Amino acid sequence: MSHKLAIMQPYFFPYLGYFQLINQCDHFILYANVTFRKKSFITRNHLLDANGKREDINVFVKKASSNSRIVDIELVEGDWKRKLSKKVRTMYARAEFFDEVFPVIQACIEDDINTLHGYNARSIQQLCQFLEIDTTLTIEHQHLDFVEDKLKPQDVLPASTQRIIHLCQAMEIDTYCNPEGGVDLYDKATFAENGLNLQFFKAGLQGVEAKRPQDPYSSIIDVLMHNGKQATQRMLNDGHFF
Repeated sequence: MSHKLAIMQPYFFPYLGYFQLINQCDHFILYANVTFRKKSFITRNHLLDANGKREDINVFVKKASSNSRIVDIELVEGDWKRKLSKKVRTMYARAEFFDEVFPVIQACIEDDINTLHGYNARSIQQLCQFLEIDTTLTIEHQHLDFVEDKLKPQDVLPASTQRIIHLCQAMEIDTYCNPEGGVDLYDKATFAENGLNLQFFKAGLQGVEAKRPQDPYSSIIDVLMHNGKQATQRMLNDGHFF
């Protein structure tokens, strides 16, 4: 029996495809022992207002050096969480599934955790629980630090590929899954040489496009507000591996 593993950085209220990948894997690691990239989906995303106009949302983080790891980034103190919660309430107050969804989103936004990795990971975990996704999530980065000691700078393989191979071998995983954007980054033959299958995942966003054709890649917040829990659960099975 194949055991599928995916490893992703903990994005900020990611789009539906992220949760489809989680749902269709056996194990999913929210990995934070990598370099923090400013202006990425780790700290920002977007919503759509009633007219389909894009509205950006952000996590506010303290300044960090260019080589900081995600796990080292702390959140700014202040009332930005309350303001973000209010913004979501205002934008979606008339959405069909507001009453069902907003309490969950509000709890995620206003969580008092003060690290970026913990904050994003906790919200992803809470949304998976809400959607009844039973994939095994690993968010405790310290349990994975042993992998970094195995990386060999002189190896012909990139550190990212080495890291994935070592993790799969340590966890006795036979299939690694990556979003389709990784087609140019990872090679199936290389994984096969190390006893692993490599699959790429293409998200299925037809259900989102049916109601929000302006931007099917908007945050899961937008998807839930306009589709509700049950319809979103059905969409979790869309998409395919290749």
